Amino acid sequence: MLYLVGKTVHYKTSETSTPIVFNLAECTVQQEEDWKRMKWFSITTPVGEKHYFNSHKMGAFVNNSEETLRGFAIIKAKQAS
Repeated sequence: MLYLVGKTVHYKTSETSTPIVFNLAECTVQQEEDWKRMKWFSITTPVGEKHYFNSHKMGAFVNNSEETLRGFAIIKAKQAS
């Protein structure tokens, strides 16, 4: 689960896990090249760790990337504000 609180992005791999926290004032967020029609974006930390994100919403024959692009746009807008 990826969620935004203020200018901080939190990523939890499970309900009980401690989230990985990304401060948008210090991190780089960018859209990555499509891979087999899948949309991706990444968050790079100040020390150079790069984390990749996409949605897992699948259609009958193709990945639905609307959620990925919507999340990316929200994070970029928050980072710019």
